Amino acid sequence: MNQRRGRRWSASHAFLRPALQRKNLSVLTGALVSRVRNAEPAGARHRVFPGRTAALRGSQARDDPRRRRHRLAQLLQLSGIGKGELLNRLQIPVVHDLPGVGENLHDHPADPLQYKVRNVKTLNAMANSVSARRRWRSSTWCSAPAAHHAAVAGGRLREERPGPGDAEHRMARAAAVARQVRRAAACVPGDHASVCNLRPASRGWVRVKSADPAAHPEIRLNYLEKEDDRRVAVDAMRFTRRIMAAKALEKYLPRNTGPGGAPSRTRSCKRRPRARHHIFHPVGTCKMGSDPMAVVDDELRVHGIARLRVIDASIFPRITSGNTNAPTYVIAEKGARAILKPTAQSPI
Repeated sequence: MNQRRGRRWSASHAFLRPALQRKNLSVLTGALVSRVRNAEPAGARHRVFPGRTAALRGSQARDDPRRRRHRLAQLLQLSGIGKGELLNRLQIPVVHDLPGVGENLHDHPADPLQYKVRNVKTLNAMANSVSARRRWRSSTWCSAPAAHHAAVAGGRLREERPGPGDAEHRMARAAAVARQVRRAAACVPGDHASVCNLRPASRGWVRVKSADPAAHPEIRLNYLEKEDDRRVAVDAMRFTRRIMAAKALEKYLPRNTGPGGAPSRTRSCKRRPRARHHIFHPVGTCKMGSDPMAVVDDELRVHGIARLRVIDASIFPRITSGNTNAPTYVIAEKGARAILKPTAQSPI
């Protein structure tokens, strides 16, 4: 959680807003960036824009009343930086053939199980019965329901067998999480037990389908492409049912209301992982490294393109075994230092 005095404290609050008055900062909202503006190749490398200048000078943008969001891999592809075969097929001029752009997409996929409980006061009931005055206080005071994180308990599971298989187990007694998956569950006291694979082996992609910047790209997550991910999902759901059937929870009379079916139905575990959801940790589409599928180097510079860096979670070669928020801050700090470094290796 990012909190300050009981309220959510985002990167915007902590970093951007205090810097809004700086003369070297411009913030443009409601704009759709169409591409990174590239100059002619300079020797063996291409240059995006010369000298020390704002990133806005190196791109083209237009008003976007619908406030559509670009994925960075999509923006690079629209700029001619990506897999040459894909760009040629869409008649996008290839500036630099970089096959790893948009590939290696992965996330922390989760399998939620919802349980109705009794004899206990949950955040569901509290959030659905408070008065307007209490709702106002809940956004201000640390002790109010809305100031709490949805997942009030959690843990990590690790398999004995070799290879990737770490999973994170979260127990949420809150309306916020339940509403996202099943709105009806938010009106009754309940637990939302969710387990996610922290080290998934499956990989997907983000690929443009058109040269039109307003067109949505193809986003394929491929959550269960690998057999190892399917096995981890089934084992983790069975473990969740064991927890909910534990003697310590008997007094709460937990009853599985879905998804996942009744605890006695062992086959439902194998069917259920087909409909998974993510927990908003997508990474990897511009991964850092030196292999043929790498997009940036260890200074976050795009391979083959001078004066262009990628500084966000897309540079993760492999997802962290936990939330990606704090690691992304670390990448931002590293990128800022790299940009300011007065060396020939950091020309921006």
